[in-house]
Amino acid sequence: MHGLYTEGLYRKSGAANRTRELRQALQTDPSTVKLDNFPIHAITGVLKQWLRELPEPLMTFAQYGDFLRAVELPEKQEQLAAIYAVLEHLPEANHNSLERLIFHLVKVALLEDVNRMSPSALAIIFAPCLLRCPDNSDPLTSMKDVLKITTCVEMLIKEQMRKYKVKMDEISQLEAAESIAFRRLSLLRQNTPWPLKLGFSSPYEGVLNKSPTARGSSGGPEELAVLPEEEAAGHDEDEDREKEILIERIQSIKEEKEDITYRLPELDPRGSDEENLDSETSASTESLLEERAGRGTLEGQY
Repeated sequence: MHGLYTEGLYRKSGAANRTRELRQALQTDPSTVKLDNFPIHAITGVLKQWLRELPEPLMTFAQYGDFLRAVELPEKQEQLAAIYAVLEHLPEANHNSLERLIFHLVKVALLEDVNRMSPSALAIIFAPCLLRCPDNSDPLTSMKDVLKITTCVEMLIKEQMRKYKVKMDEISQLEAAESIAFRRLSLLRQNTPWPLKLGFSSPYEGVLNKSPTARGSSGGPEELAVLPEEEAAGHDEDEDREKEILIERIQSIKEEKEDITYRLPELDPRGSDEENLDSETSASTESLLEERAGRGTLEGQY
């Protein structure tokens, strides 16, 4: 966790010998490796190496062209919808690994003021690791696409950051509601009547609810009013019911918080507020992608 606060977390390189030592240890027996024994930049260096040297990048060769075409769309929301639509076609292992990586990069970018790692800086570093041109015979083609793949990864990080903040706001609101419900429940429990009746009472008529020293308007002792036992019982039932409702509400809030927390890393187009990506937008975006792909094929034939 402390690594998130390290300046230049992914920009700076670690010592080559420590990076090599960590990599060999991970390849031999990962279960015995204690990352706390290694400098943070050696750890980040190994992660970048691992991503670069994958036989196929996480965002796959097959989807490379689709990601580039997504970035070429005219409107930002169309671009985002298209990027998330392409993500749905990634193999499960790739999708899950990318999801965890982007979630980590979001947490890094949220501390930009401390670690100096902005979404743009992270995208410049990680885009070539995540999106590689399938045709490596022509370096010029890869260089030409650098801006597009960097834009794609940067948009993904920024959108996931936005969703993270929305979900954290929801969690904060739930915690506030939970606190109010808990305070009310505590108050009800504190006000639970004492089991022994105090004051004057009749075995059958109920509990006296006024002090015997009270005086009436004539100066003489005022008649003591009686609280019927039925009313007291009804009051207790209402409080018991309110306690049950509050307990259920607190449990419901806890479950909702757990669900939102579990979904924090999700690479899912849902969950947007005023920029919600509905199915109609996604459908139109997919048709635009297909149209652009078709045009590219035709241009290649002539």
